[in-house]
Amino acid sequence: MDIPSLIQKLIESVLLTRKPHDQDAAQYDEKHVEIYNPTEQKRIRHVLKDALTHIPLESGVPRALDYGAGTGNLTGHLLDLGVNVAASDVSSKYLERLRLKLGNSDRLGTILLNGDDLSGILDRSFDMVATYSVLHHVPDYLKIIDEFVRVLKTEGIVYIDHEVCPTYWEENAEYEAYLEELGAEFSKAHRSELGYYPEETKRKPLSRKRRRIRKGGDLHVFKDDHIMWDAIEAKLRSQCEIIINDDYLVCREREENAKIWRKWRNKCADMHIMVAKKLD
Repeated sequence: MDIPSLIQKLIESVLLTRKPHDQDAAQYDEKHVEIYNPTEQKRIRHVLKDALTHIPLESGVPRALDYGAGTGNLTGHLLDLGVNVAASDVSSKYLERLRLKLGNSDRLGTILLNGDDLSGILDRSFDMVATYSVLHHVPDYLKIIDEFVRVLKTEGIVYIDHEVCPTYWEENAEYEAYLEELGAEFSKAHRSELGYYPEETKRKPLSRKRRRIRKGGDLHVFKDDHIMWDAIEAKLRSQCEIIINDDYLVCREREENAKIWRKWRNKCADMHIMVAKKLD
């Protein structure tokens, strides 16, 4: 199968996952501790606030596209920061849930995505495009980077966050120790994502038949098929200036005082953020 046909097949598969996405909408926030905890939410607010300072003041009230908005993680922060937001997702149920959470506002609109591109959105129509934990769901995620830049105004901001960093796919004793301290299930899950059966002492690679689309629509979440940050950076550098390009350790504790995360945050990392500014 050639590459275009393979990508089209993946797009069709992603659109078929709208039903499980729709069914998952009501429980999403409760299931994702690594997102909805005080420490991570504070980090998100801080970096979004910083990114917005790079938008020219003469733009007036910034207009942001939250790509893959889900139940409104980034949208809520952006609204609180005074931004006009178009929340977009492939799931209408997620967008309904987002409206229930955030209420009706004349600064909030919604867009149902087609799972492929940003067709219907005009060139240079947003001051920011923001996405969080979404690109690994997108069949051709490099194509969507081009779309992000297309719909941005000059000096607009691309904000990409919460995709695993390159070292996540390497065996790292300190990171394993961090996960073990959180609980054995975290370490087992990580070993599985590296491509090994966690229940076996002798590591055994998973067959490729088992590595297509995981529950929840995850596509690029395997050692031999994951988000390539160097390729994203190369795409962005052709038209943008990179402002933030950092690895970080995401918090996985619900407590306000995340003791384990504080112990390990400067010793290992598992996520990456990249923020860029469009030059022309």
